[in-house]
This record gives sequence, C-alpha cells and structure tokens, in this order.
Amino acid sequence: MANTLKTLPKIAAAATLVAGLAAIGASMLPADRANAAEKTLVDIAWEEVAASHGGKCVVERIAKEWEAAGKPKVKGWSDDVEDEEAEAAYNCIKAKLAAAYGKSDEEGAKDYQAWKRYNVTAYQSGTHGNRFVNNFANDVGNAYGKYEESGEMPVGTVLMKDSFGVNKKGQVRRGPLFSMIKMEKGFNEKSGDWRYALIQPNGKVMGATGGKNSKKMNFCITCHIQVADQDSMFFLPEDLRVE
Repeated sequence: MANTLKTLPKIAAAATLVAGLAAIGASMLPADRANAAEKTLVDIAWEEVAASHGGKCVVERIAKEWEAAGKPKVKGWSDDVEDEEAEAAYNCIKAKLAAAYGKSDEEGAKDYQAWKRYNVTAYQSGTHGNRFVNNFANDVGNAYGKYEESGEMPVGTVLMKDSFGVNKKGQVRRGPLFSMIKMEKGFNEKSGDWRYALIQPNGKVMGATGGKNSKKMNFCITCHIQVADQDSMFFLPEDLRVE
C-alpha cells in the first residue's frame, strides 16, 4: 500500500471543514481537545470519510469509484486501500469490534484495545484472509515489542489480533479476533504451549486449542510452527512497527 495520501475526498470545502472542526473543538472538554490536538486536519477528515453514510463505516473514495462504475457486482476485499483510509476505517469500526468480541469470555476479548498496539497503522495480512489487522499484547507479553529479539514469551502472555475488511464497494466489515495465550509447559507440545483461539465477528468462539472445536485450530498451529525459532510468533513489517 502507498504510504502517502493520493487523494483527499471532497467532503466539503476547506473553509467549511475548518469551521466545523473549530465548532467541534469549542464544545469539547479540555481532555478531549488535548487528544484532538494530536490529530492533523487530514486525520480528522479521513475519520469523517470512514464514518459517513449514515453512521456506517465506508471508505468514501472506493465507494464513489464503485458507484461511478455503475455499481457492478463485486466480491472480496479491495486491494486499493491507502494507509490513511485503513486507519480511518479502523477508528470508525473499532468500537463495534470491541463490543462484538466482548460478548465472549475469552481472556482479553473485552479489554485488549486498552493494551499496547504494536503497529502504527492497520495493515493488510495475507495470512488472515487479506483482512486488515492490528497487533496487541498484554503487559505480561510486553517483550513482544523486541520483535525478533523477543525470545521465549512468559506464561500468561496474551497476543491479540483484531481484523476488519474493506470490500470493493468501500464498505468496512468486521472480521474475527485471533488470540494466542502462552500456557504452562506441557499444555500442548505441538503448539509450543500456545493456546490459539478465534472469536467470530458475532462474539461466538469458533474454536480454541484444547477446548471447543480444538481441531479447527490446527491450521493456526501448522502455520505458526514454521517460526518455532521465534517462539511461534510472526512479526509485522518493519516499517509498521511501534518501537
């Protein structure tokens, strides 16, 4: 994906946008204004793009291109999403993701978004169905931030990866939540003592290693065991890492 903003959709004239932002800022509490000050005008504009269409999360540029093409029948995820668009889409949908996953009793599902996020922007992952993903780790697993130098993670480490897709109509859709929990020695030799789980977008657990539908999680083990020398952890692209 390109790392630069190619086109800023014409949401409104610049003067109107600036005036609107000023009005919003005036109504904010001091803490809210401080958080907003950390965002650029472009950041806020992209958030408005993703939050358009009656509150539904949409990437406006892609939606307009699809409409201009005559609204053809399309399938699958778009491969033409800019970094800024992906991040704006995530900001729009992440509350819905948290609410959905939070219906599960899986460890971390209710509070993972309060953990440290290790990617600077949502990014597309081919090993997760070409959905956009984000990497989180709990405090026990903070060594994850050393990436290839992390070593063996301690028992109690929880790694979470939420996901969403942007389809070829520009619509943003919820994806599964993927988790890895480091268990006690002897939990599962084949998995390197990691407990894998997958929570569906409706909050239901599809499967978990050593638990419900355990066999369905073997594909996680088979994939991750390829990097057994990294304690079965894959790491995101270097240019997207938070140090």
